[in-house]
Amino acid sequence: MLFLRLLEVPGSRRGGRRTRDGRTPFIAQQELAAWFGMPQPDISRIEKYWLEGDWANLLSLKTVQVLTGELMARIVEVFATFPWWGMERVHRHLREQGVAVSLRQVRQAAEKSFTNLPPELVPYSRYRVETHLLAMQMYGWGYSTYRRSGQALGVAGMTVYRWVSG
Repeated sequence: MLFLRLLEVPGSRRGGRRTRDGRTPFIAQQELAAWFGMPQPDISRIEKYWLEGDWANLLSLKTVQVLTGELMARIVEVFATFPWWGMERVHRHLREQGVAVSLRQVRQAAEKSFTNLPPELVPYSRYRVETHLLAMQMYGWGYSTYRRSGQALGVAGMTVYRWVSG
């Protein structure tokens, strides 16, 4: 279909509206809509995705396995709302909400959104995330200094300093 929209007659111009890139194609969107049995706005959307190089949205029109920007935003929203949930729980929650999403898409969105580390590298800390968050809260709410926060939580003051200033 996109190939047909690229056709132009040499030397002559067809009357009608121009495309987003300033061309006047030989075959109009309305004709393609009739030939392919789809609404004209859908053809316009497909053409827009192709022109912008928005391959995720273009491919998602044929398969739900492509992670689109809209789906990624939905996944990130669930992760941000429930940061203690793992990927399986986020996947299950989205499926319960009626979102067609795969576990692979959830993993891909998490890797793209929350880290710039290589996918095989998992950051390690001997302290639990809860301890890290408590240290941030204690210092941020003004209840203590680095040293006192560290003593209260059983970690070194320098570790609390790195967490808070990093």
